[in-house]
Amino acid sequence: MPLLRPLLGWEKQEIIDEARALGTAAVSVLPDEDCCSLLAPRQVSTRARVADLRRVEQRPGPAGLAEELLAGAWTLAPGADEVPAADTAGAERAGRV
Repeated sequence: MPLLRPLLGWEKQEIIDEARALGTAAVSVLPDEDCCSLLAPRQVSTRARVADLRRVEQRPGPAGLAEELLAGAWTLAPGADEVPAADTAGAERAGRV
């Protein structure tokens, strides 16, 4: 995530100022399709399938989800050169990846 890492802690105006300093601000204002439209399906579902609803209902509630997230948390020390790889094996089996 080398491109996003510096942007995560910055204010919007800081990012805009940096883009201007780097000479990339003009590119970001060009009209283009929103990235959301690239990820959204062309045909939106208006009705849920019962099997999908049952699968979603089996997911952990907020407390269970918080525990699951905390169990997989790690600390990144300032100056660390590497970001640990995420273990997604459990999520893949649960159909959440």
